Amino acid sequence: MTARAAADLLDLILDQTFPPGASLPSETELAERLGVSRLTVREAIKSLAGTRVIVVRQGRSSMVNEVEEWSPLEPRLFAARVARGSDSLPAQILEVRRIVEVEALPLAVERCTDTQREVLADALRWMREA
Repeated sequence: MTARAAADLLDLILDQTFPPGASLPSETELAERLGVSRLTVREAIKSLAGTRVIVVRQGRSSMVNEVEEWSPLEPRLFAARVARGSDSLPAQILEVRRIVEVEALPLAVERCTDTQREVLADALRWMREA
């Protein structure tokens, strides 16, 4: 239930119902909106706080953190950062992949077995046909 509530709350954040910088409603309101208990909401908020989507403020309502502060490699959060388009992290990751993969290619070719080459050739044929 907590994972579902966290996913539903994240959806509300991603669709701008609760945009970055906004305070979240009370646990009671969120529990009603998400159809779960207050305890489940509390755990969902903790979960999203762990990925820095939400900032929990003692004695005050929790707040949605700025997207740039979210955990950078969490897949769903990474997709949200890409969707915003203002973040250079995706481009930086692609740059690193190019560096690593280009350097790794000669090693892969050198160490590849005939069976592995056949599998790769089949995959390449399938990809071209698709």
